[in-house]
Amino acid sequence: MPLTVDPTMHDAPRRAHSFLGFGLAMLLLGAGVGQEPVEPQTGEPSGPAPHATALGTQAHFDEVMKSTYCARCHPAIWAEHAENTHGRAFVDPEARIATRNMARADCVRCHTPRPITQTGIGRTPIARKHNLDEGNTCMTCHFSPDYDYRKFTGGPECRVAFSAEAENVKGCVSCHRIAGTPEQWSRAENGKQRGRTCMTCHMPTVVRPVAVGQKPRHVRSHLFAAGDNETMIRRAYTWDARIDGNEVVVSISNSGAGHNFNTANAQRSVQSLVIVSDAQGKEQYRSRLLFGHGVAKPGLIEHQVLTMPANSQIPSGATRKHRVPLKLASGTVECRLYFKRYHPAADTDPELSFLLEDRKLVFDDVTPSDQPVVTEGSGPPTANPPPPATPAQAADVYGLVKFAYPAPGTKTVKIPEGSSPADIDQLIALFEYPVPFAKVAAVRRLTEIGAPAIPKLVTALGSWDNESFNRAMTVLEKIGEPAVPALEAALSSHELYVRHHARRVLARLGFPGDRDAVRQKLVTGLTMSNPVDRWSSAVALADFADPTTKRDLLAVLDDRDWDVVTAAATSLARLGAEDAIPAIRAALSRAPWPESRKDLAVALAALGSADGVPALIDGLSNRDPVLRESFFTALFAWTGIYEGYDPWASDFERRRGYRKVVTRWLAQGGKHMLRRPELPDRDTDERAWLLVEELGGGTDTRPGGDDAKLRQELLEIGDLALPALIRGLSGFPPGFARKRALIIATLGNLGNSDAAPYLAWTLDDPVLAVAGWAAWALEASGTPAAVPALNRYEARVRDLAANGEIPPVDRPASRLLAQSVRTRLILGDATAEDLLVGYLLSDDIATRRIAIAGLEKEIGHTYGYDPDASLKERRAAYTRWQQRK
Repeated sequence: MPLTVDPTMHDAPRRAHSFLGFGLAMLLLGAGVGQEPVEPQTGEPSGPAPHATALGTQAHFDEVMKSTYCARCHPAIWAEHAENTHGRAFVDPEARIATRNMARADCVRCHTPRPITQTGIGRTPIARKHNLDEGNTCMTCHFSPDYDYRKFTGGPECRVAFSAEAENVKGCVSCHRIAGTPEQWSRAENGKQRGRTCMTCHMPTVVRPVAVGQKPRHVRSHLFAAGDNETMIRRAYTWDARIDGNEVVVSISNSGAGHNFNTANAQRSVQSLVIVSDAQGKEQYRSRLLFGHGVAKPGLIEHQVLTMPANSQIPSGATRKHRVPLKLASGTVECRLYFKRYHPAADTDPELSFLLEDRKLVFDDVTPSDQPVVTEGSGPPTANPPPPATPAQAADVYGLVKFAYPAPGTKTVKIPEGSSPADIDQLIALFEYPVPFAKVAAVRRLTEIGAPAIPKLVTALGSWDNESFNRAMTVLEKIGEPAVPALEAALSSHELYVRHHARRVLARLGFPGDRDAVRQKLVTGLTMSNPVDRWSSAVALADFADPTTKRDLLAVLDDRDWDVVTAAATSLARLGAEDAIPAIRAALSRAPWPESRKDLAVALAALGSADGVPALIDGLSNRDPVLRESFFTALFAWTGIYEGYDPWASDFERRRGYRKVVTRWLAQGGKHMLRRPELPDRDTDERAWLLVEELGGGTDTRPGGDDAKLRQELLEIGDLALPALIRGLSGFPPGFARKRALIIATLGNLGNSDAAPYLAWTLDDPVLAVAGWAAWALEASGTPAAVPALNRYEARVRDLAANGEIPPVDRPASRLLAQSVRTRLILGDATAEDLLVGYLLSDDIATRRIAIAGLEKEIGHTYGYDPDASLKERRAAYTRWQQRK
């Protein structure tokens, strides 16, 4: 089957399957958030509704952690936050696309963070593993690590129960420093220079009761209007379009934002589109200019590029012009301004694209210009680059500087060649640099320096920035045993992030040092006050693999933090602690979060108990498709139960699949159905994932490679490459059409039935060539449960064909249909045989070849049919097929 993809769809983003669920509200405390004075409070809130849980219990603590608990007294604040991008951080379509359905670990840190008061104001948060669909919760910002919420009742207690640390710019810095927004604010004409804070614009004061039963007063809004709010976007800019001589001049000014327009990461952009038509209204040419963050292009690492990227975001108070020559004497011009929440999104995308301006201009008697038209390009780079910043300024956890800037005007990054303390500081500072190869070069150079760099690398484990501590871990792992004593000492550091990341590096190294001392420190970590210590210690003990730690892990199965509980259960499963089954089962019975129940169920399965399987099945009906997929993945991995279930399907189809799964488990389920997934070791999995990333042209940060060689290596890895291939198919949206097609083709060559559900889900890919490859690959899966999905796919193809919507590259539709029908036949669908025989009469030779090859493969006979023969001979053979029964 030839690999063809519709070139017009190659850059289209995947439309996220979003659930517009309610997120959670940040709790407005005491006298309100922000710097402006508010009126004195009169009256007290009436308090929450009667408690459904007993005070002083773990169940009550869990209930208080939900923002719906706060909503009882603060319904307006809760409703605002449910609408904003904080509350929707896990379910928002832009977030789903940019994070590949929450598969990018370093992205979800800020989309489902632990309380920033728990991990440190100003530091990139650590992701929590439970209560994910609530995104950022009330407790994300207002949690107090020193308060016991097991007896919290609300009302007047709110005045003392919550932290006020996050109620200023530094609280926002914890997540938004990654995009450079706080630093932009610090220099912005309409930001800090004007006396504005983040709260001035994004949390303006409104008059209303803070809580039910109180009198209205001035309080802070929690709507956090920003890039998802058209009204807020329109406040940021002024725009004009006019004819000036023989060119169109569009002016865009950042007249209102207290930071760049746009801000945030590379996926967003402001786009100016100019369409020039002749006097009859027929389009002649168009020009598009993008204003956004400098995007890393594939090849920057491969070709060792050290050139500084250009940022074309429009600074506060600045104006940019889009000039387009008029090459006609008369005609019309349409000028549009778009704000893209995901810049490859179609102009017409209702969720990801705002059409802000649309003006038509008429021109006559113009002397045609001979200047070239820029069809598409980036706006000019920022005219006022940031002032130099030292590595120390960039490392300051309470600072605003994103990274260590060179002197303005620097074009090329220099990689220090020495090994002095200053050189080491500069190399570590490059970990967060916007030049991909600079990061690679810094890792290489620090690895060469070795021992002298270890103390500063250990310090970097406590960095505010995930790129820095991630690369510090990488270098320490590469240095190996010489770094072990410093890492063991770091387990007793006074800094949480240093301890946390030191545990991870020692686990990667296999704990080669003083095992007795390390075991004691890890066990001590299970009793530390910060749950991040307890969690990462429990995780590390799985790799430590010492049976004597089972009792210590059992003791934390009743921990207050559910991430600690699930980590302990997972480690006990890794240790084969079958005597822990009753305790894990008990934890499962009281777990309030679906993600925690899933992890506990998997731990039970790994210990040979099927007691958690019903919890996995229950997760298939979760309201969120990403969570439903995670439950299915766990269920399928440990039981092999598929039954045609599709977490992304329509409500009816999904319910039908769910019913079949339940029916099968009730009829056949039990311990005997459990299987143990074959998982690759870390090195093999990382290599396979690297190959998947490079396949089909690479990614936004990785270059592509020779697809034939990449596929060959994946096939040589064999079934151990399956997790990486499935992760790639699930994580890369349909905009990565060629990559997805090549992944599917590789899965088809492997022929492993464990790929069948993921291939079946891909049958709804908007790029028909990709869906067609999935129909082909399913043939080798031997999975009859995929037949209903193939039927739905064929119905879609027929509908598109009937409406003339099949792209030319995928015509005729008969090829796609014949392949799907052939796959159904080979998967055991007897109704497909006559349909496939019918395709022997097709006018398309490829369709005929697909049909007869499938019939011969399944039935073992051709009845003399030759797809290349004359029409008369083909018709005679077709008659013999008709008479075969």
